[in-house]
Amino acid sequence: MHREHFFISISSIYAKSINIPFDVDYMDTFYFGEKSIQLAWAGVHENPVILYGERNISIGLGFFYCSNVSSKEEILKELFERGNVTPAEINGEFLLLSIDKEDGSLVIYSDRFSSIQFHYSENSNGFIGAFSFSDIVVSKKAEKETLTWGDEEFYEYLNYRRIHGKYTLCKEIFFLRSGHLLRYTDRMFVERYFAPKYEQRKISHNTAAVWVAEALQASISDKVSDAQSISLFLSGGHDTRVVLAALNRDVRCYTVGFNAQTREILRARELCDLIGVEHIPVVLEPDLYQETYLEAVLQNGGHYNVANIFLGLRDRVDAESVGLCGTGLDYLFQGMYIPRNDVNFHDYTLFHTPQTISSDISNFYLSSFSSRIKFPNINMLFRSDSIEDMRLALLHKIKYLEEEALEFGANPLQAYHHLFLSDPSRHYSYPDNLAMRTLCKLRTPSFDNRVFDCYLQTDPLLRFDRRLVRDVLDILKPEFRRVLSANDDLPIVSSSRKLAYRALRKFRTSLFGKPEEKPMETVRTWPTNDTALKTTRQAQQAIEILLDSQNSGNLIDIVRLADLYRRWQHEPADCPNHTADILWNIASVQMFKQYLGGS
Repeated sequence: MHREHFFISISSIYAKSINIPFDVDYMDTFYFGEKSIQLAWAGVHENPVILYGERNISIGLGFFYCSNVSSKEEILKELFERGNVTPAEINGEFLLLSIDKEDGSLVIYSDRFSSIQFHYSENSNGFIGAFSFSDIVVSKKAEKETLTWGDEEFYEYLNYRRIHGKYTLCKEIFFLRSGHLLRYTDRMFVERYFAPKYEQRKISHNTAAVWVAEALQASISDKVSDAQSISLFLSGGHDTRVVLAALNRDVRCYTVGFNAQTREILRARELCDLIGVEHIPVVLEPDLYQETYLEAVLQNGGHYNVANIFLGLRDRVDAESVGLCGTGLDYLFQGMYIPRNDVNFHDYTLFHTPQTISSDISNFYLSSFSSRIKFPNINMLFRSDSIEDMRLALLHKIKYLEEEALEFGANPLQAYHHLFLSDPSRHYSYPDNLAMRTLCKLRTPSFDNRVFDCYLQTDPLLRFDRRLVRDVLDILKPEFRRVLSANDDLPIVSSSRKLAYRALRKFRTSLFGKPEEKPMETVRTWPTNDTALKTTRQAQQAIEILLDSQNSGNLIDIVRLADLYRRWQHEPADCPNHTADILWNIASVQMFKQYLGGS
């Protein structure tokens, strides 16, 4: 399914060569004294750039640009050969590598978003790194290297749908964080080269909206500058319609769904009709999850919600186009994670107000983060004597990120956001972006230094209740505000004004009766995890194998998990809310480990 692969290894020339865990499009080996460096990649849509300079062999991966430098090759030369450019001055989505010709030392720079994910590990012979966590696990198992699955990270993933910081599910494998430099000579050294500068510019909503709108337009202009044709993955929600509003080029828009009448498809069509661009609905096969489940699990490495609606669609999308998406605009600018208080009247929420962040930011985050799994008592699934140690280990990790944010000048609300957005590609929704990368040259408008500066330097409260996004739309394409949101089928207005629309909807229901309930996947693009689990036999089998083996590494309470799974199958009304969410995530991790021959 055309997953993107990149792999690099450093070892002694006397050691056997490391097995590349995928079918390669390119492979080469370089020798420096007694050191051997192996490079390989496959399925990479943005053609990698290799520069054989006087001092270094440099490789540029992704789409990147720099003021007053004309090409990727020149950027590599200015960065690694001449030293006239610093990595912080380079914009875009990239992973930049340099191999010193004299001693074979390796330098790797990630961008400010870790948009091209890179995982790495030291082994008995040297160093290995790859886009994919799965590829490193496969390689280390083939070499019979030690793999230690982290109980704390598994607990963290089940609670928060992601893992924070540099850590992964495996103690020996790490994630290269945003704005970081990795250097390897005979040992590994990692440090930050870019420190986010949190500020609060004293500007109005309108001034902030103009700033964001102009930054987005500049980002998109750069990202499509070499495009012969442009595709946009348009959902009809807030973020992708902002991208469409900022794009002043002809574009073909794709919207996926399991039904041609989903709200996403209908709203996206309305938006395209308003400005006269082509809209292509991509109706998914009912068995898509079953057919793509294993590939999605391997792509995500067990680290994220398995989102695979974009896998397997290579023949449905213009593979030669530059693709754009809305990734990041939601969690950077919609204010969706600002803690809030609901002001209620009887059964109605009248409006929301921002909630004051506790002085104990880390504990506040762990207890109240809105994107955590909503299953009411995850701890019941773990052995009671392990919970406190895992909780303290997680708190220690989050405290490190809090201290990092405060060091960068963040106020409490900015520090709260830093805990989950210091590495934007570790957001739980990023698998959609990884899957879209299998289809074309995907470029993400929000992953631009100018756009990110807007996020870092505006008061987070300007984003509350999606006001900033609404103001940006009013500047770019005010007519887009007339199209209902695909999220709730209501106008794009403040939450307090939506109350009137919800009241009117309830009044109509009292007069004409409640409309017939429809399965979620016939109304929205993404099915519920309950539907996904019911239709993906492989996921069910992963849980059943775990239960039959009676082997959970002394971590999961097998008896309670078995009871929960039985009730979900046979007595769903007796299950706690969000039971399918927790089962789906357990299944995904277990499927990953079972495929690799682990427990």
